[in-house]
Amino acid sequence: MKSAITGICLFLMIGFVSPTIAGFQIWDFEDAERNKEWKVANGKWKFNNGVYQETSGNEKAMHTIVGEVGWEDYTVEAKVRMDEGKWAGLIFRAQDEFEYYVFYLNQPDQKTELWVHKKGAFDNRAGGNPQNFPAKGKIKIKNGDWNHMKIEVKGEKFTLFIDDIEQGEGTSNVKYDKGMIGLWCWETKTSFDDVKITGKGVKTLPVNPKFKLASVWGQLKRE
Repeated sequence: MKSAITGICLFLMIGFVSPTIAGFQIWDFEDAERNKEWKVANGKWKFNNGVYQETSGNEKAMHTIVGEVGWEDYTVEAKVRMDEGKWAGLIFRAQDEFEYYVFYLNQPDQKTELWVHKKGAFDNRAGGNPQNFPAKGKIKIKNGDWNHMKIEVKGEKFTLFIDDIEQGEGTSNVKYDKGMIGLWCWETKTSFDDVKITGKGVKTLPVNPKFKLASVWGQLKRE
């Protein structure tokens, strides 16, 4: 245990002092101060017992964003659970509340979709290239079940994983080189948890030992 703690401390110290080492940030929605970092664009969002939820299911492209516009190449991941509805996922390279990419789960068709959102309206968007990714590896997308989504963002290529199984790689004719991350759902009540971003341009923040300690240390250990 002592050696494990020492290793984690060294990892965090390196993240602070060297910009060439990948840093990370985690939102487990247990810390009220960190919860304030999220900016709601539309929809009705609330923090509920360590989970971040959209509770209305009434609007198109409901989303909330966090982070820095200067984030470039990174990996973003989170647990996603559709509570009532059909479509939910993760935003990456968000310029603002209108311009961003999104990979989202499509429950009725058992696939994932890649879209790029543009200025003008929350539902002004175009399909990615490709747009559709049929579920691979016996992945099941069901209401009430958690799926772990992970997106590796590198240059103009975006690679999607669901429950650690690669689903495919996409790109877009609309170019956003850098941007924030976010949570997204379309006319769907959805719960999100354990949002994490890892990348060279990401500043590592201290891990608060009061909040979900085992799960946070588990993530560090896997890396």
